[in-house]
Amino acid sequence: MAVRSVRQNGSLKWKGAEPYVGATLAGERVGLEELGDGRWRVYFAELPLGVIEGERFRRESGRVQHRVTDRKETQLPGEVSPMCPV
Repeated sequence: MAVRSVRQNGSLKWKGAEPYVGATLAGERVGLEELGDGRWRVYFAELPLGVIEGERFRRESGRVQHRVTDRKETQLPGEVSPMCPV
């Protein structure tokens, strides 16, 4: 997997092109996984963001769903976080 830094304008330098992946990622590093046929999947951490095809970036469709697997991570209604100034 290749790693690139996202520029301040939201693009990254890749294979002679500068596809725009998003200004929100400015300064962050993203991973690129080769899919074949000149296509590369772009990841932020383990989250797939989309695919670079030639000079264009196409976002992944679909929503990310976070599932809580450890009940200790949740709060019951009416509980106040100890980090919350009351």
